[in-house]
Amino acid sequence: MKKRVRFINFISATYALLLVGAVVSVASYTLITQYRNHLAREKEIRQGYVDTHRAFIQREVDAAVSLIESERQGYENRLRQEIILRTREGHRLITSLYERYKTRLPETELKSLLLNTLAGIRFFENHRGYYFVVDTQGVTLLSAGDPSVVEQKMTQIANPRAAEMIRSLLVLGEKQAEGFNDIQWSVPGESILRPKLIYYKMFSPYGWYVGTGEYLDMIVAREQITLLERLSRIRFTEGEDGYIFVMNTDGIMLMHPILRDLEGKNVLDHVTDDGKAVFREMISIAQDRGQGFINYSWFRPSVLESAPKLSFVRLDPQWQWIISTGVYTDAIEAQLRQENVKIRGDLQKKISNILAATCLILIFLFMIHVVVRRYAGSDLKTFIHHFKTAAESGGLIPAGQIRFKEFHTLSNAVNQVLIDKQKAEQELIEQATMDGLTRIPNRRHFLEHLQNEIGRSRRYGQPLSLFVMDLDHFKRVNDTYGHTAGDYVLKTFADIAADSLRQVDLLGRLGGEEFGVVLPQTDLEPAVEAAQRLCSAVASHPFSFEGADISVTVSIGVSTVVEPEHVEIVSLLKCADQHMYKAKEGGRNQVCSGLLP
Repeated sequence: MKKRVRFINFISATYALLLVGAVVSVASYTLITQYRNHLAREKEIRQGYVDTHRAFIQREVDAAVSLIESERQGYENRLRQEIILRTREGHRLITSLYERYKTRLPETELKSLLLNTLAGIRFFENHRGYYFVVDTQGVTLLSAGDPSVVEQKMTQIANPRAAEMIRSLLVLGEKQAEGFNDIQWSVPGESILRPKLIYYKMFSPYGWYVGTGEYLDMIVAREQITLLERLSRIRFTEGEDGYIFVMNTDGIMLMHPILRDLEGKNVLDHVTDDGKAVFREMISIAQDRGQGFINYSWFRPSVLESAPKLSFVRLDPQWQWIISTGVYTDAIEAQLRQENVKIRGDLQKKISNILAATCLILIFLFMIHVVVRRYAGSDLKTFIHHFKTAAESGGLIPAGQIRFKEFHTLSNAVNQVLIDKQKAEQELIEQATMDGLTRIPNRRHFLEHLQNEIGRSRRYGQPLSLFVMDLDHFKRVNDTYGHTAGDYVLKTFADIAADSLRQVDLLGRLGGEEFGVVLPQTDLEPAVEAAQRLCSAVASHPFSFEGADISVTVSIGVSTVVEPEHVEIVSLLKCADQHMYKAKEGGRNQVCSGLLP
């Protein structure tokens, strides 16, 4: 009997030790799983930060390129208008003199007076602008650019380019009394031929073509200097760390707002602290792919020392410029360290909870081992199996399969902890960015995005438009068809709005039946057109819920800011909201708009 008791006690103790080992193994496995999850989460956060900053610097470079393209188109138009203005000023001047003296001076003296008057006039930068006069017979009467051709017919001119210019002028003059012509000509005092745009106008009393022109490459150079200076003043972060620099494909640094001593120099062989010929690599990326990213070490103005940097480069093919900006990744690492502190704090709490739960389970197992070995042992195996499964997959423990009351209660408690944890994590994710019903950005995310777009609009001087939209008689929909139908209307409206907008526009739910849209780089007129398309799309869409046809329309208020230097988010929202209420008061199902004062 004693031997049997000893044997039973030995078996019982062995079984208890095995149970304790199983629980410790499960706890250890859970801790390892949590730590692996922590490492995966850390990697995910790191990649998310890097992707966010890559997208940010790419948008800044794209905005700078858009500014270059816009200014390039603008100066060409300004040049044409200035040449037309100068030509017509000269034409008006000799017309006025002709009318005053045509009956008082002989024709020879009057012609000499008119030509001498034009000959003394200079304009444009460095006084390189002058007038020329050619008659319909091809005789050059005035030319400060090449005095050797004066008083000579086209067939007598030794300079073939001057003769060709006069020949083309006579051909154009036969078709129209005034217009443009592209020629190759030299600046007075130089022998180099430059592209030049001229404008002429017929002086009818004597059959003269009076005109002037400007050298295109000089204007381009002047406009490039102005544009580079404007780009040098752009900052998109606090301090001096966020800046744009420009070089050309030959390796000449055209503008660097921080290291001015590099400007005008060839930087192809410039080597960074980490041994990279970084500018040569940037040129290679731009020429091979048009744009791309590069990592290197570079001087950081805010700390006056080198730091790791991520930059984006893009080629402007027309001028062969390479535009680039970047972010210092040590700042990203600082943000990641802060985030890791929070994650590790959460991990420590989880580990403490797991250890505490493990201790409780061990104590509980010891107690039930003494009381009911076999009955509790069966339930214990079941519990440990499902507890391990829950640790691996996050699934719940099937408490219905547990017969022992204490294990059943413990299973429910563990399940409740898992449910609360999953629910809290999901709620944090949903609350951070998305509206739970429509699955579009919520008010907080929408306002953060609007604030960022206001900053970008302010930096580049670009227009920004905002919609504030409210579904008409939405309360009547809820009262008549029920709140389920109202939810259907809200989700369907969000889908229609998302389909009608551009990819760069952001749709968000501001609350209730009120929605908003941010339209970057958009003036008032295209913004109103987009709002009217959306208004029509909603009104024409067949909203049908459980066999009932629901009439749905929307009132939209549009506000646009074209000079965003001092605009605030509150004033922009208020302006759009006021126009939305005007649309309501005007009969609904319409768009009201206006510029932000």
